[in-house]
Amino acid sequence: MGDVTDDVHICIMCLRAIMNFQNGFNRVIAHPKVINYIALSLNHKSYRTKSLVLELLAAVCLVGGGHEIILAAFDHFKLVCQERRRFETLLNYFQHFEEFSIDFMVACMQFVNIVVHSVEDMNFRVYLQYEFTLLGIDYYLEKLKTTESERLQVQIQAYLDNMFTVAQLLEDSETKNESSRTTTPATFFSFFVRFAIAYKRSADENRQRKERETAAAELESEKLQHRDSKKKTNQAELLSELKERQQQVKEKKILNQSEFYHGALEEILLDLKNEPYRRADAVRRSRRRQTQELKLGTKLQEMAI
Repeated sequence: MGDVTDDVHICIMCLRAIMNFQNGFNRVIAHPKVINYIALSLNHKSYRTKSLVLELLAAVCLVGGGHEIILAAFDHFKLVCQERRRFETLLNYFQHFEEFSIDFMVACMQFVNIVVHSVEDMNFRVYLQYEFTLLGIDYYLEKLKTTESERLQVQIQAYLDNMFTVAQLLEDSETKNESSRTTTPATFFSFFVRFAIAYKRSADENRQRKERETAAAELESEKLQHRDSKKKTNQAELLSELKERQQQVKEKKILNQSEFYHGALEEILLDLKNEPYRRADAVRRSRRRQTQELKLGTKLQEMAI
């Protein structure tokens, strides 16, 4: 069979190729042990193999039902490897490597970002985020800010952009509650009048816009009536459907397992290489944090003066 080192790596590559097909993916996901074995391959001494495993597991997370299977695999990993906390071994490899591998560091950061932030439930995301905080990831990412690797910096920034700052959420909640308690009737009435005026103006603008759009649509419809229309062929419809499904992957949406198509796994992997996983609300929180840091810096400068 040759070197065991090569055998494990080749087995993972073969599974990846099988999972790129709809039937193959469904069979692997349905098997009670295959994903568990793939996760246990992280204990392989080759960082090249570790990277391959993490990329594959991250892609599975982005398919409907895959996230639960990956978490179950790491629960099994914890039991087999006698970890005190889930993901302990993975973070140990990430922080205390025997040999530096930028591909492994990038794949690990990408996996952590996706396993934490690809779920919709906010409480569950905070829980998963805290799991990695307990393992020391926040402190270690501070140290990695000076890294010269642009690929690693991009993945770290994506994770930080997606992060929930629990203290900030509590502060926002308290601020809103305090604001609602201290608002006087006169102030509230003033807000209400301004809101009513703005709402009416917005409704008028929306009505005018719809009238313009309707007129434009009628004009376009008249033009189209003078042209020869061609029916879509079955091939064109299939291409359109495939393009729509590929767009789902590019927009970082969870792909339902029933909608999994041939080549979807490689599409996900390629897309993750081109652009890190970011939630739609991540940029907004990132800008807010930057504004707060800027204000804090300004206050500190004023205090120093």
